[in-house]
Amino acid sequence: MTEHPSQGSHSELEFARFNPSRMEEIAQQAGSNAIVYELVGLFLGDVEARMRDLAKSIQESNDVERERVSHSIKGSCANLGAERMAELARVIEYCPSARASDLLPAIQQEFAELKRVLRDTYPESTSGDPK
Repeated sequence: MTEHPSQGSHSELEFARFNPSRMEEIAQQAGSNAIVYELVGLFLGDVEARMRDLAKSIQESNDVERERVSHSIKGSCANLGAERMAELARVIEYCPSARASDLLPAIQQEFAELKRVLRDTYPESTSGDPK
Protein backbone atom coordinates (compact mmCIF):
# COMPACT_ATOMS: atom_id res chain seq x y z
CA MET A 1 0.00 0.00 0.00
CA THR A 2 2.13 2.84 -1.24
CA GLU A 3 -0.75 5.03 -2.31
CA HIS A 4 -1.21 8.07 -0.08
CA PRO A 5 -4.55 9.63 -0.90
CA SER A 6 -5.03 13.27 -0.08
CA GLN A 7 -8.78 12.85 -0.14
CA GLY A 8 -10.81 10.41 1.92
CA SER A 9 -11.97 7.31 0.20
CA HIS A 10 -14.77 4.85 0.59
CA SER A 11 -12.28 2.05 -0.02
CA GLU A 12 -12.29 1.14 3.68
CA LEU A 13 -15.67 -0.49 3.03
CA GLU A 14 -13.89 -3.06 0.85
CA PHE A 15 -11.87 -4.34 3.81
CA ALA A 16 -12.98 -6.90 6.36
CA ARG A 17 -13.60 -5.68 9.89
CA PHE A 18 -11.66 -8.70 11.11
CA ASN A 19 -9.88 -11.37 9.12
CA PRO A 20 -9.09 -14.18 11.59
CA SER A 21 -6.57 -15.95 9.35
CA ARG A 22 -3.58 -14.27 11.04
CA MET A 23 -4.75 -15.28 14.50
CA GLU A 24 -5.47 -18.82 13.28
CA GLU A 25 -1.94 -19.01 11.89
CA ILE A 26 -0.46 -17.87 15.21
CA ALA A 27 -2.58 -20.37 17.17
CA GLN A 28 -1.53 -23.16 14.85
CA GLN A 29 2.16 -22.27 15.17
CA ALA A 30 1.88 -22.06 18.96
CA GLY A 31 -0.24 -25.18 19.21
CA SER A 32 -2.73 -23.33 21.41
CA ASN A 33 -5.31 -20.57 21.34
CA ALA A 34 -3.96 -19.17 24.62
CA ILE A 35 -1.44 -16.96 22.82
CA VAL A 36 -4.19 -15.57 20.61
CA TYR A 37 -6.29 -14.62 23.64
CA GLU A 38 -3.27 -12.90 25.13
CA LEU A 39 -2.47 -11.05 21.90
CA VAL A 40 -6.06 -9.88 21.50
CA GLY A 41 -6.10 -8.60 25.07
CA LEU A 42 -2.82 -6.75 24.55
CA PHE A 43 -4.05 -5.34 21.24
CA LEU A 44 -7.25 -4.00 22.78
CA GLY A 45 -5.48 -2.29 25.66
CA ASP A 46 -2.74 -0.86 23.49
CA VAL A 47 -5.00 0.43 20.72
CA GLU A 48 -7.43 1.87 23.28
CA ALA A 49 -4.58 4.08 24.55
CA ARG A 50 -3.46 4.95 21.03
CA MET A 51 -6.99 5.94 20.07
CA ARG A 52 -6.99 8.45 22.95
CA ASP A 53 -3.64 9.77 21.70
CA LEU A 54 -5.02 10.02 18.17
CA ALA A 55 -8.06 11.99 19.31
CA LYS A 56 -5.83 14.33 21.32
CA SER A 57 -3.43 14.89 18.42
CA ILE A 58 -6.33 15.69 16.08
CA GLN A 59 -7.95 17.99 18.63
CA GLU A 60 -4.65 19.83 19.09
CA SER A 61 -3.94 19.90 15.32
CA ASN A 62 -0.63 18.16 15.96
CA ASP A 63 -0.03 16.61 12.53
CA VAL A 64 3.31 15.02 13.41
CA GLU A 65 1.77 13.18 16.38
CA ARG A 66 -1.37 12.31 14.39
CA GLU A 67 0.73 10.75 11.65
CA ARG A 68 2.89 8.85 14.17
CA VAL A 69 -0.05 7.50 16.18
CA SER A 70 -2.19 6.61 13.17
CA HIS A 71 0.80 4.82 11.63
CA SER A 72 1.19 2.82 14.84
CA ILE A 73 -2.53 1.97 14.92
CA LYS A 74 -2.37 0.94 11.27
CA GLY A 75 0.47 -1.50 11.95
CA SER A 76 -1.16 -3.04 15.00
CA CYS A 77 -4.44 -3.50 13.17
CA ALA A 78 -2.79 -4.97 10.08
CA ASN A 79 -0.88 -7.49 12.22
CA LEU A 80 -4.08 -8.58 13.96
CA GLY A 81 -6.20 -8.80 10.80
CA ALA A 82 -8.34 -5.72 11.52
CA GLU A 83 -8.26 -4.70 7.88
CA ARG A 84 -10.93 -2.00 7.86
CA MET A 85 -9.47 -0.17 10.85
CA ALA A 86 -5.96 -0.45 9.41
CA GLU A 87 -7.22 1.20 6.23
CA LEU A 88 -8.96 3.99 8.17
CA ALA A 89 -5.75 4.61 10.12
CA ARG A 90 -3.82 4.74 6.83
CA VAL A 91 -6.21 7.33 5.43
CA ILE A 92 -5.94 9.41 8.62
CA GLU A 93 -2.16 9.13 8.55
CA TYR A 94 -1.91 10.70 5.10
CA CYS A 95 -4.95 12.98 4.94
CA PRO A 96 -4.82 16.76 5.20
CA SER A 97 -5.14 17.91 8.80
CA ALA A 98 -8.51 19.54 8.13
CA ARG A 99 -9.92 16.14 7.06
CA ALA A 100 -8.60 14.24 10.10
CA SER A 101 -11.27 15.57 12.46
CA ASP A 102 -13.95 14.42 10.01
CA LEU A 103 -12.48 10.91 9.97
CA LEU A 104 -12.01 10.54 13.72
CA PRO A 105 -15.62 9.45 14.44
CA ALA A 106 -15.36 6.77 11.73
CA ILE A 107 -12.25 5.15 13.22
CA GLN A 108 -13.68 5.43 16.74
CA GLN A 109 -16.85 3.67 15.60
CA GLU A 110 -14.82 1.04 13.78
CA PHE A 111 -12.78 0.39 16.92
CA ALA A 112 -15.96 0.02 18.98
CA GLU A 113 -17.30 -2.53 16.49
CA LEU A 114 -13.95 -4.30 16.28
CA LYS A 115 -13.81 -4.62 20.08
CA ARG A 116 -17.25 -6.22 20.04
CA VAL A 117 -16.22 -8.70 17.33
CA LEU A 118 -12.96 -9.58 19.07
CA ARG A 119 -14.64 -10.08 22.44
CA ASP A 120 -17.29 -12.27 20.84
CA THR A 121 -14.67 -14.26 18.92
CA TYR A 122 -12.11 -14.46 21.75
CA PRO A 123 -14.12 -14.22 24.98
CA GLU A 124 -11.18 -15.44 27.04
CA SER A 125 -8.97 -12.53 25.99
CA THR A 126 -7.59 -10.49 28.85
CA SER A 127 -9.03 -7.19 27.65
CA GLY A 128 -9.67 -4.53 30.22
CA ASP A 129 -12.84 -2.55 29.57
CA PRO A 130 -16.02 -4.59 28.94
CA LYS A 131 -17.52 -2.09 26.45
